Amino acid sequence: MYIRIISMDIEMASQAFKALGDPTRLRILQTLSGCPDQLGETKMPTAGEVCCLITGAETITSTVSHHLKALREAGLIRMERHGKTMCCCPDRVGILQVAKLLESIAIDSACCSTGETNA
Repeated sequence: MYIRIISMDIEMASQAFKALGDPTRLRILQTLSGCPDQLGETKMPTAGEVCCLITGAETITSTVSHHLKALREAGLIRMERHGKTMCCCPDRVGILQVAKLLESIAIDSACCSTGETNA
């Protein structure tokens, strides 16, 4: 047995997985996935637009605001103020770090695979 060093901090990974464990947050991240990943681009959705797409409400709700904050703190989205509005975009670096962590776990556990699944 050996210990593989992962570049992603375990605490940050835990926070990302916790954020991804909520269906609303997954919907928000999926909604943002088709958006530009650079802050300042003209087609970036505002927090209000994300709220409208997720809940149908025309103004941002505290619930969606809370979900956006959790995703931002987990390093999965970035937010920037433009005048009176907050714009959102996916944080590709954070998302790729989570994906690489999962990939490394899958690769490391391949030696244990028997081809059978536990149901």
